[in-house]
Amino acid sequence: MKEIGRYAFAQSGVNLVRIPEGVTAISEYAFNSCSSLTELILPETLESVGNYAFGSCSALTEVTFPGGLVSLGNGAFSSCKKLAEVELPEGLVSVGTDVFAYNTALTRARLPESLTEIGKNAFNKDENVVLEVVRGSAAETYAAENGLTAALYEPEAGSSFLETLETPEYVCAVNRDGTVTIRRWRGNSETVVVPALIGGYAVRDIGPGAFSLSTNLRQVTVENGVRSIGEYAFAVCAALEKVYLPASVTKVADNAFASCAETLSVETAGAAWQPETPPEPIPATPEPTAKPETPADPFEVITEPEETEKPDEPAEVVKGEPDPADPAGPDGPETTDGPGPDEVLIEVFKDG
Repeated sequence: MKEIGRYAFAQSGVNLVRIPEGVTAISEYAFNSCSSLTELILPETLESVGNYAFGSCSALTEVTFPGGLVSLGNGAFSSCKKLAEVELPEGLVSVGTDVFAYNTALTRARLPESLTEIGKNAFNKDENVVLEVVRGSAAETYAAENGLTAALYEPEAGSSFLETLETPEYVCAVNRDGTVTIRRWRGNSETVVVPALIGGYAVRDIGPGAFSLSTNLRQVTVENGVRSIGEYAFAVCAALEKVYLPASVTKVADNAFASCAETLSVETAGAAWQPETPPEPIPATPEPTAKPETPADPFEVITEPEETEKPDEPAEVVKGEPDPADPAGPDGPETTDGPGPDEVLIEVFKDG
């Protein structure tokens, strides 16, 4: 699954949501008004969050935004009244109208140099939020034009990102050294040659999750010049049979080919490549076993049980005499069939 659908968990009682690697988009209103949600874990493969996807999640206190994020829709995190700080990643290009509006506890927001589109009322000017911006950036201009307090910061020494490069086949990050990192492949073919150049820039890295969940992909050839293959870069490519890596590739994440076929052949410049440790499968993409007709849900959602009143005991119950050796009584113990491996959609933890 690459996308979470509209209203998928809206107004539910979830308090922890962990979205698996491979998901690239969260649709509008997907988790809107989940008033008990306190913890949210987003995957590195995530590129976009739709309109009001997490709006009115009033208990949410902290969000770590992944490095692959490109856009946040209108009101995506609006009315999250306990959210005190946000730090948006380099690579983020646009945030919509009201994206963090009405967050009364918000006091700090770091906006990346890559951010070029900021919607109206993205931050409430009547609140005490300080925008941390890079000198000369679009974020600095936005703060000045909207009467918001701004504090300048210098990009981290290790930060190499300049802008986003998009082509019909790829979404890339342009690095300060004049190279690009592939963030997402947009193709759907069975074979692909990852080029040494995209848009005139040398390709340096294949980033986390860049080709993940490409179900039609069977063969990949990486041209010489690419240096590294990131985490889950080709994860859950079930049809992938062969990958050729050039001698220039010096680093391959152990889980780069997680949950691919066991027969997958990965070769580098004439020598077979093997990870240092066996690749770990992505836990959020279980294979259905008990009921194949029920697709597995890749989300781990934990909810707190609601208190319910104990039903009244019936006035008269006719049963056999209880056996002292059998506390369950003559009718046998009450049993509840547990869900099969493909049915574990929601885990409920109860006190005691």
